[in-house]
Amino acid sequence: MQEQQILLDQIQHSRWYRRPQQFDSFYGNQNSIQYGLFVPGIERFMLVDNLDLWSMFYAARLLSSKFQSIVFPINPIIQLENHTCLNYGISRGIGFPMLGQVPVLKEMLEENEIHNYGFPRNELVRILKIVKEQEYCLFVLRAAQALKVVNAIYSNVNNDFYSVLFPELSKFTVINDETLIETGFAHTIEKILYLSENINQALVDIRKMFDENQKIPYFMKQYKEHYYELLGLDV
Repeated sequence: MQEQQILLDQIQHSRWYRRPQQFDSFYGNQNSIQYGLFVPGIERFMLVDNLDLWSMFYAARLLSSKFQSIVFPINPIIQLENHTCLNYGISRGIGFPMLGQVPVLKEMLEENEIHNYGFPRNELVRILKIVKEQEYCLFVLRAAQALKVVNAIYSNVNNDFYSVLFPELSKFTVINDETLIETGFAHTIEKILYLSENINQALVDIRKMFDENQKIPYFMKQYKEHYYELLGLDV
């Protein structure tokens, strides 16, 4: 039991544990409601955050290559922490069957619906794997939150949005954004986060994306510097 808690406490030393202060200029820091990423496969919360509901749901989609999940708003009376949330599960029925790996959003959990069941019963090797997965989840959440900001600032074309409203525009070739990356800045990073197996792999692939797409260096430099700044990384 003590070994389990030591492993859980390690997450507090991850650089992704605390939200970068740079986010406050866009998201603020006063939200009292937490949003929990609940994983039915282990019947525990993998992640909690109080920044933004839709950022959490966005991250859940990016993590759907790894596991099935449900996003729950949590009553402000309850305050979970990322270094202890793996001990907590819910008593509410979650409405199986869910549709494959696609994440879903449910109504707010109340105080009497969240319980400390202790860490999922698994051998130590499996526990270590879960903790590593949790750190990757934190990284993806931060990367997704930064991506939403940078994409909104610089990529105002938003082909996905307008092509649905005006399908007749599909006959015209419109660039995704000023970087001239074939699949667009945002979609390329989304795919990296979706497919990567660990943080190092994702960071290497993101840097490679920036380095190998230099058709318009000025715009790429803007995207890269701002994205890395929000993540607290050196350019």
